[in-house]
Amino acid sequence: MYSEHEITQREAVLRKLRRMLERQRERFQDYLHVLDTQQSAIAQDNLDALEQQVELETSVLEQIVQTQKTIAPLEQMYQQLNGGTAFPADIAAMQTNLTEMRSRISAHNADNRARLSRQIEQMRHKVAQLRIPNRHTSPYAAAGGGSMVDIQG
Repeated sequence: MYSEHEITQREAVLRKLRRMLERQRERFQDYLHVLDTQQSAIAQDNLDALEQQVELETSVLEQIVQTQKTIAPLEQMYQQLNGGTAFPADIAAMQTNLTEMRSRISAHNADNRARLSRQIEQMRHKVAQLRIPNRHTSPYAAAGGGSMVDIQG
């Protein structure tokens, strides 16, 4: 039915797709870890740790996007080589797992954003409650009115 070359080509695409899906799962796990760490940094008001986590988050997200750019063409290539047949069970399970992880990431990210928004609002409230002395009044204003000074001498 299929030539040796076609079978070898399909197997190669399938192996590459499997490796990329596994790599994407690792990236998602890394991202979930970053979100967990961000959550604790937000709770502790640790701005330095939060800044580091945001930088790490940016890096992990770039890796996720790059990996996804590799996965999409591989999936299309597999579909073309196999006449649109369904993916093998292990690949389909990995895709389902990644979809579930995306949902968890989205929920966790929304939770962190909400926590951060509350923290920012609390900080604004604290700043608004501070009484900052009016810098426009002169320190000599309490001394009374002006007086005449004899400059002739």
